[in-house]
Amino acid sequence: MKEAEEVTAQGISQLGDLYTRNSHAVERLKEITKRLRGIPVVRPDLPTLCLVGAPNVGKSSLVRAISSGKPEVCNYPFTTRGISMGHFYVDTRKHQVTDTPGLLSRPDGTAPHSPSALTLPR
Repeated sequence: MKEAEEVTAQGISQLGDLYTRNSHAVERLKEITKRLRGIPVVRPDLPTLCLVGAPNVGKSSLVRAISSGKPEVCNYPFTTRGISMGHFYVDTRKHQVTDTPGLLSRPDGTAPHSPSALTLPR
């Protein structure tokens, strides 16, 4: 029993030394992990609802109301600056919803609500 305690103490000491020597790498991995968690993940195998429309019409509020997504919601236009994802279930089937920034008129004169101006996911 005493031998096991000594080996355990030695192993813990070695792990501590290893961490101390490589703590900069561990901290960098933590930073990378935090940034990766902020990237939306789109699963092509799931049915997807993509909310597209003018600024300040409630797209983010709808995502918050119907899904696990937590986009920022404020009472001014252009709060959404990037894509935000959320998930919800219909019966037992998982779906995903995508919140997108508001659309504006395009320089070529195409209106944002024109079908030719939108690309819809399948």
